[in-house]
Amino acid sequence: QRLVDDIKETCGIGIPYHMDMIYTNRAQTTLPLQIYLPVGAKSPMWCTATGKLYLSQLPAANRRKMLHSLTLNKFTKNTITDLD
Repeated sequence: QRLVDDIKETCGIGIPYHMDMIYTNRAQTTLPLQIYLPVGAKSPMWCTATGKLYLSQLPAANRRKMLHSLTLNKFTKNTITDLD
């Protein structure tokens, strides 16, 4: 909660589950505009900050293997679906 208070952003903790991230804990900011992701919510790891951070920390071979097994669906006009 101290980090949230310092940076004025919601912070969440997620764990990998298959090709998703499951949020296990969240500390909400008091700002009026927020994305609501309750504890237990799943999000695709390749299109969320939590998932991208997780993927970036994997050894390159593991990351490549995971990325090649994903189905990259376009959720918005800005969703990146090209692995390169």
